[in-house]
Amino acid sequence: MKKKLSVLLAACSIFALAGCTVVPAESPDPTVPASVSEKTPTPPKYSENTPVPTAPETTPTTEPTATTAPTPTSEPKGVTIEESVIYNEGGIVITVKGFDKESLFGPQIKLLVENNSDKNITVQTQNSSINGYMIPFIFSCDVAAGKKSNDSLTVQSGEMKDSGITTIADIEFSLHIFCSDDWETITNSEMIHLQTSAASSYVQQYDDSGFTMYDDNNLKVIAKGIVDKALGPALMLYVENNSEQPIVVQSKDTSVNGFMVSSLMSIEVRPGKKAVDTMTFMNSDLEDNDITKITEIETVLHFFDPDSWDSKRIDSNPITITFE
Repeated sequence: MKKKLSVLLAACSIFALAGCTVVPAESPDPTVPASVSEKTPTPPKYSENTPVPTAPETTPTTEPTATTAPTPTSEPKGVTIEESVIYNEGGIVITVKGFDKESLFGPQIKLLVENNSDKNITVQTQNSSINGYMIPFIFSCDVAAGKKSNDSLTVQSGEMKDSGITTIADIEFSLHIFCSDDWETITNSEMIHLQTSAASSYVQQYDDSGFTMYDDNNLKVIAKGIVDKALGPALMLYVENNSEQPIVVQSKDTSVNGFMVSSLMSIEVRPGKKAVDTMTFMNSDLEDNDITKITEIETVLHFFDPDSWDSKRIDSNPITITFE
């Protein structure tokens, strides 16, 4: 009986030691495939492409130089804006009441709109910019005759991120006010300039590095790379207008990998302002041409003054950008 018990204890010891054996992590069995969770994720199709300048006769070949700008200070805390009347004409009074950084879709400038006229009105904004970058606001306020309304200008967080804006310091826009009943314009105001409490300490940087697509007539367009958007891959662009006229830049005669495609692009930039926007290619167009990766874009840039249809229009030479 003792002999049987000894044998049983010895067998248990062997199994216990076997259960404690550790296989070194650096020596996995090469015959065992990695689990799905351990595999390196597949990178996006387009987001990692970087433009590589080619040097055709019609394409600028000089390497762009980033604009030198002072390094911004750390983001100010508790950004505020002073209460002020920004419009007071024809019985319509519009007052800035405050600033809210923590709203759902992005920072908000709070407004009180008082309509002491005899018309139902709608108030919207135009030509808006933040820290020198053209950024559209979300704002449309309806106010019946003799009534008031509290509303807000919303600056979309995604638009700020694309432009590298972390703090709102300078705000510019004009007001478009019209009759809600017949859409007749009541006024297009002069430009309104506001500053927050961060204006004295925050310095905005402007990143014009990348492939120079166009640099003439006081206009500059820089290709920054391919990004993924909801409708399809898009070429991110930096546009700078140092002329004295507003400008709209569009694209035409565009091809991707040698196939003609539609490009969605219309960027308006006021004098002295910058913009970060995209030239977007529809997924359906790329699928129709069996394009799974963009290796080359060729396009012509078309410039015009949106305030004067009789003004001179400018077309660039064909521009070719290749990607690794």
